[in-house]
Amino acid sequence: MAEHNILTKIEGHVIQDIWMDNVEFAMKEICFRVQQYPYIGIDTEFPGLVYPKAADLAKYKDQQLSPYARLRMNVDRTRIIQLGLTLSDEHGNLPHTPPHTWQINFVFNIEKEEIKEDAHALLIEAGIDFSRHATHGVDHKFFGYLLNASNLLYNRSIKWVSFHSGFDFGYLLKVATNSKMPRNQESFLVKLRTLFNDIYDIKHLMSSTKLYHRGLQHVADSINIKRVGEAHLAGSDSMVTLAVFLRMMQPNIVEEYSVLENLLDPDDNSGPFL
Repeated sequence: MAEHNILTKIEGHVIQDIWMDNVEFAMKEICFRVQQYPYIGIDTEFPGLVYPKAADLAKYKDQQLSPYARLRMNVDRTRIIQLGLTLSDEHGNLPHTPPHTWQINFVFNIEKEEIKEDAHALLIEAGIDFSRHATHGVDHKFFGYLLNASNLLYNRSIKWVSFHSGFDFGYLLKVATNSKMPRNQESFLVKLRTLFNDIYDIKHLMSSTKLYHRGLQHVADSINIKRVGEAHLAGSDSMVTLAVFLRMMQPNIVEEYSVLENLLDPDDNSGPFL
């Protein structure tokens, strides 16, 4: 059977929605397939920048709130809505049989949770079913248990591929550890190195290019990447993220845009993806 390829043959690419009733099976499937397809495109959907509010700013007075402080404040006080994972090998080959992307839908009660109004509207337009999230969403603690029991953490074979992913990995770290964010950025990056090891952030890789200030869809259009599914849904965005990265790995593209490097340089705690 001919393999699907995220760069050349996306017909038949399947994004599977994961809810509480099928998350255990999905994680077993991901853990099995990642052994052959160790490149993971990741994206999350979350409630937007709900914080800081006036009371928070008052505490800081004239001090500027750092990017990490904003990230920590929001991740600690709000919850992830969706996680998208897409698997391939280094050539862009996808698993022989579907699914190729898993869209994990977490429990999120719109009546009780805080969410930014514009983020709410954007997610509704993209197709998020908040009523189903409230009743059938994946429990955060149970997913954290599955994640810790999996081969996805502490695995030096896996390459995590992302786009401007401080919040993505902030929420994933929160779920994995069932704890609040580290107090400072340096500790946060050390935690990420320990759990995820190899993280490649496309936004960081393009820092010296004309595409740096562009969003994911603009970058994808610029290098002829096709999308399956809807933008602003974690599954589709994880698929596009991985495809963009693999296109950039091709020699003619790398020369034009940037040199690829692991985001988590052990000697650099600047956190450029925040």
